Amino acid sequence: MVPFGQNEKGYKKLLSHFYNQTSFLVERKIARNDSNFDLNPFSKNEDIIGLNNSFRNSLFYNRGKQKHSTTYTYLNNQTKTLLNVGSQENKIYSHQFQYLHLVAKSWLLQFNSNIGNTKSDSENYASRNFDINNYTLNPKLSYIFSKNASWDIFYEYKNQENSINLLESLKQNRMGSSFSINSEKGFSINGEYSFYNNEYIGNPLSPVAFQMLQGLQSGKNSVWRLLLQKNITKYLDININYQGRKSETSKAIHNGNVQLRAYF
Repeated sequence: MVPFGQNEKGYKKLLSHFYNQTSFLVERKIARNDSNFDLNPFSKNEDIIGLNNSFRNSLFYNRGKQKHSTTYTYLNNQTKTLLNVGSQENKIYSHQFQYLHLVAKSWLLQFNSNIGNTKSDSENYASRNFDINNYTLNPKLSYIFSKNASWDIFYEYKNQENSINLLESLKQNRMGSSFSINSEKGFSINGEYSFYNNEYIGNPLSPVAFQMLQGLQSGKNSVWRLLLQKNITKYLDININYQGRKSETSKAIHNGNVQLRAYF
């Protein structure tokens, strides 16, 4: 965090546009070994049976504004769990870049990119192991009707390659549109439609395929959702959530739920 206000002059004024935020979390489970009791959260103890290690740092330029607002985020996560089939370890790191700029008070331009790696290591099942390098490009254009309503169109290109075992790969093109409406009378609705074209090389039934495709199928897929929220009274509201998907090889799948919440 930079302790300068934007009323400063010179280099202090330049630094006032920047803001930095860092978070670090460590959770460990260690097998008790005789009288040895390790309290050091950074030690590489071989008796670790559970681990959740998360580091995140974000550097902002013009944070909270819509004028060339830029964010760079570095993320590094590591988890380890002990299952009845052996230990499972996962590692994820990524470099994320976000850019946002408002044009002519109505058009909001956004651009997101991501480059990183996802790795999984299973103690007893080699078929569950993967080491995936990936990068994503995601431009988005929004038209803002008012502070309560907007409409978006977007495109996303994703490339993923597994560097071990069968060397699976995915080239994914996604395009679609979404909208959001929020009423001052306690009513809101938002929805999204996405069309995916997946060029996947590898076994579509493997754990690697599930990780890459995120439950979708190779080829053309359509995914849509609709969420409706309404305040019925001061102490009662209702949420209606509907989701659907369809691929070239399967019929449309529809999911929905209704939630009624009361506040006491």
